[in-house]
Amino acid sequence: QLVLFGLSNQMVVAFKEENTVAFKHLFLKGYMDKKDETYAVYRQTEVYDHLSFAVNQYLQLHNISVGNHAYETKGAEQTAMKVCQQFYKQGSIFPGNDTFDIDPEIETDCLYIEPPLPLDNPTFGESKLNLTIDFYRLIIIQLVFKLKAINLQTVRHHELPDCYDFTVMITFDNKAHSGRIRISLENDIAIR
Repeated sequence: QLVLFGLSNQMVVAFKEENTVAFKHLFLKGYMDKKDETYAVYRQTEVYDHLSFAVNQYLQLHNISVGNHAYETKGAEQTAMKVCQQFYKQGSIFPGNDTFDIDPEIETDCLYIEPPLPLDNPTFGESKLNLTIDFYRLIIIQLVFKLKAINLQTVRHHELPDCYDFTVMITFDNKAHSGRIRISLENDIAIR
């Protein structure tokens, strides 16, 4: 019994890790394995490009993923991707003359992107994000969405497969305001 529990636990960990790697390749533009610490952008246009890429990949999920991933549904509705940016409430920065005026209060602004309905035949042109970023006030941008998958590995052993809920979080971290915005992807998992 203990051995079966250990093997089952190992399968959960492996399934999560494999899906996390898959999500990084699906949603992070130009992602290469083992480059997590150096995955970053340095220009404003790159931030917008990487955001648009992640959103477009999310909207095309059924046509691009080789996994059995699906959007989370609540009732008859699919849950949306949440795109939030946190930024200082007000501020102005003038590095040339060593002056700044920053209100340390943090505000959060979010927009929601609905996945296409299964019978929709969306055109996969570039999705235009209605998002304006004030980089001098920006702290983080976070994309959060939920996906579902079924681990079919147990079927060949005549066991019922496990159903998984993934909460995927892509973070553009500008806390340092150093000219480098680090991008990371985290994946929380729940078994149903």
